[in-house]
Amino acid sequence: MLALRKADACDCAAVAELATAIVGFDADRRACFDTTLASPDHDVIVAELDGAVIGYAHLMTYQDLTHGALAGELLGLVVREDLRRRGIARTLMGEIIRLARQRGIGEFHINTEEDNEAAKALYASLGAEVVGVQMEIDLE
Repeated sequence: MLALRKADACDCAAVAELATAIVGFDADRRACFDTTLASPDHDVIVAELDGAVIGYAHLMTYQDLTHGALAGELLGLVVREDLRRRGIARTLMGEIIRLARQRGIGEFHINTEEDNEAAKALYASLGAEVVGVQMEIDLE
């Protein structure tokens, strides 16, 4: 049975493995994970199946000076590849949207790769609209 819960320190390895599968490279994510969990501006929700973490979603909340309101951004949504297309990402997004509303977020930003049609379809089905273009500068 699928269960959702807030991530804790014991979930670092599982979340790091899922993140590595998405971005395509391994990294030491321990310090980042610990800082994220300690921040009141971040929510990390994990999905468990039979006691194993099989997905996660990461919400960041921040003050948007341009709009003069509280905003949120989905920083990650990952489900283990062999368990995709079963509604797990939709369930995680439902919880993230609930948390965003609970926090009073007025505008919620979501980014995905241009060619990720499944993610774009999921977000659109939840009411997301394309409103601009995100660009990125790699500072490393």
